Amino acid sequence: MTKKQEQLNRDSEIEKIVQDALKDSYHYENMNCYGTHYFWVKTANKFSAIFDKDFNTFVEKVRDTASAYRNHLIANKYNTYKREVQLKEVA
Repeated sequence: MTKKQEQLNRDSEIEKIVQDALKDSYHYENMNCYGTHYFWVKTANKFSAIFDKDFNTFVEKVRDTASAYRNHLIANKYNTYKREVQLKEVA
């Protein structure tokens, strides 16, 4: 696999994580901000909830955390996100 293909695969996996996290996100009207507990629920000791009042900034924080989350899965020898998704689809 070429470096370009590896980068495309990495970007695709991160985008899938971002989409899952955004599906699990909310707009908290009482606090006037967006938030998700997606990464915290998956790894309580590693990642915290994400909140921001600006939606674009919120999405950037989610994207940065998605990349770190993917790296965390790989570093801890968990199945890659792609395999995790495939297992969910089979189950």
